Amino acid sequence: MKNRFLLSALFVLIVAAVVNPKTLKISRDKTILKDGPGNYYDNITVLRKNSEVDLIKEAEEDAGWYYVSYNSKKGYISKLALSERKKSADPFDSFGGEFNSGSALKNELSPASYTAAIKGFALEYSKKRNMKKVDLDSFFKLLSFKALDVIKVMNETKLAYFPKKGEMIGVQNAYVNQWMEGVGLAVSMNVLQNGIVYDAAMTKRLNIIANILIRQTYDYDRMYYVVIIKDPEPVAYSGPGGYIFISDTLITMLTDYREIVAILAHEIGHIAMRHGYRDLAIDTARENMKESFDELDSETLTEEEMELSDELQSIIDSAVEALKLVRDDIEEYEADDVALELLRRYKINRSYLKNTLAKVYLKLGSSYPEYKTQFERRISRIK
Repeated sequence: MKNRFLLSALFVLIVAAVVNPKTLKISRDKTILKDGPGNYYDNITVLRKNSEVDLIKEAEEDAGWYYVSYNSKKGYISKLALSERKKSADPFDSFGGEFNSGSALKNELSPASYTAAIKGFALEYSKKRNMKKVDLDSFFKLLSFKALDVIKVMNETKLAYFPKKGEMIGVQNAYVNQWMEGVGLAVSMNVLQNGIVYDAAMTKRLNIIANILIRQTYDYDRMYYVVIIKDPEPVAYSGPGGYIFISDTLITMLTDYREIVAILAHEIGHIAMRHGYRDLAIDTARENMKESFDELDSETLTEEEMELSDELQSIIDSAVEALKLVRDDIEEYEADDVALELLRRYKINRSYLKNTLAKVYLKLGSSYPEYKTQFERRISRIK
């Protein structure tokens, strides 16, 4: 009788758990519900802050994600989107401030309208700057890939390490939100004026490797974009929002995929540590982009909504200025350290970073004395 009572009680508890699943509240505005536990899976919908989802289970493939249900939709939500953000003295933190409780606006946006705002903002910026028109639909199609592509590259390169608890790299409370993506794409428009190399196979591989690597960072639920650009010099640099640029000249010099991993890991270090664009976190940027991104309910924005103020223009100009060949030693050393840690986790010898730096040093050293001496210091540290 006692055992029968215990079994009945256990059955009641199980039923109660099924009938009343744990409810989670979204703490980040415009959080993406994905169809798999990874940034490279397709977007199902976009949820506003304070939307509620029902927890089904923790993802088995990647512990950084929850499998949840929202209305009639089921998908995966990053755990980072469900954690409350603490107030910080970091000025960058204010750039991710929230402006609505979610009650006055729809709780759900289409992925198309989300990306339309980012593209529209960048196109309006380039138009006002009289830049050459960039076909952003073709641009992002070039950078796209599927989950099966990622699995294939993982199997080929053995880049399958998942971070353990406490191993995440980067600035935790400075996530790349929609505003940051908009500024990042606007900054990228300046770089893209020199020309894009439409090598679909290599571009896809670079993007897959970069997005495998960022699993180790607090940006694991965002997408990074790698673009091959036309440049006679072997250069690589990164900008806001997760954009990485590698010249076609540098690509031809990298003879081993581990050298590609090393150079991407270094640029990921710059982005994850938020180098060069902490000053984007000022109130003028937040206020001037508020209408463009917080009141989006359709796929098109009016010209008034997309208006660029002088203050916001100066912020983008500052971010463009941050895309320099020579950064200060502290930032370069920190990015190198991130790269070395990523190489260690994936069991790649640190010599691949050293060899890559040496190749660039031999090509650029005579033309850029400051670059030469900095490279000598960096190579010495890696040794």
